[in-house]
Amino acid sequence: MATDPTAGEPARRAAGRSDRAAGDGRVTRLASWNRARLEAEGLLLDPPPRGGPLIGPAHRSPAGEELLREARDLLRALLCDEPPTAAGPHRVTTLTLTLPRDKAHTLAFLLRAATGIGTVGGAAHLLFRVEYAEVADHSVGRAVTACLRLVNDLEVNEPELYGRAENAGEDPPA
Repeated sequence: MATDPTAGEPARRAAGRSDRAAGDGRVTRLASWNRARLEAEGLLLDPPPRGGPLIGPAHRSPAGEELLREARDLLRALLCDEPPTAAGPHRVTTLTLTLPRDKAHTLAFLLRAATGIGTVGGAAHLLFRVEYAEVADHSVGRAVTACLRLVNDLEVNEPELYGRAENAGEDPPA
């Protein structure tokens, strides 16, 4: 007796929507943090001023360490892992990120995915260029932004991280 290959399709679509909602909720939660809130809620403990040295573990609570680990893990998954085949139509987006040379090791995992590495400002800064798969609603880019902001607030400690995302291909069909 033959089985219908589409029999489980409604369940798979529902599971995909559930996964998507969970991912959207995670990104919303990560994006809700800023430096003032991290300090007020005790995740950052007497950190050095912005633009100063890296923020080390002594300046993060265990919850701050966990939040940093979560942001770094998601950033690594978004930028370094292969996009899931079920992610739907996507286009290639190029992220260009500039970091001070002495702080670039904090995002060294980007070297695995980098399509270009250079220097800026008399070699005081390293420039990473990474391509990633973006979807039509730009949710991947929003997640990357939320993660980079948290990594900066919890470790890199720059007044601003300089990054730019550029569409490297056509938008996927809606």
